[in-house]
Amino acid sequence: MLLAVPRARETAIKAIALGFAAASFAVSVIVTILFDYGTAGYQFGTNKSWIPAIGSNFHLGMDGISLPLVVLSTFITLLCVIYSWNHWPPSRTTPRPSWC
Repeated sequence: MLLAVPRARETAIKAIALGFAAASFAVSVIVTILFDYGTAGYQFGTNKSWIPAIGSNFHLGMDGISLPLVVLSTFITLLCVIYSWNHWPPSRTTPRPSWC
């Protein structure tokens, strides 16, 4: 989505980044609430056949160790977007070199 927004609309780019960072943090909090802490193994996962000829599968899931790391990562991403809102230098066009 950010690639579709012109570079001159810096506020829109920042707002979209903030929205997606907030949404990912909200999803991680919802996953934390829905996580069954009494069950061992992976949750919220998928296991799909990838290369059947060699018996390879694509297995993705979340366990009790990765859950806090996902929440921490999404929270730090949200904080970084908020911090950089006014600390990022304004975009400007780069002047052409004199030899061009």
